[in-house]
Amino acid sequence: MEALRLRRGELRESMGALERAMAAPAEAGRSRWGQRVHLALVELSGDVREHIEIISVLLRHRQRGSDLVFEAYEVDIGGET
Repeated sequence: MEALRLRRGELRESMGALERAMAAPAEAGRSRWGQRVHLALVELSGDVREHIEIISVLLRHRQRGSDLVFEAYEVDIGGET
C-alpha cells in the first residue's frame, strides 16, 4: 500500500507538471512550449503505467485472498444452504 501511495503522489506531481507546462506562455516560441508539454506528457504516461501496474498487482492479491476464503468455506462448511 505504501508503494501505491508513493506512485499516486508521483502521478499527482506529473499531472501538475503537465498543467504548468500547458499553462506556461509560449513566449520563447511554440517549439520550446511544445517540448515542455511533450516531456511532461512522457513523464505522466510513465507514471500512469506504473500506477496501473501496482493496482493490478493489488487486485490480483485481493482476488487470491478472496478465492482462498471461498475455498475454505467450501471445505469447512460445505457451501450449500
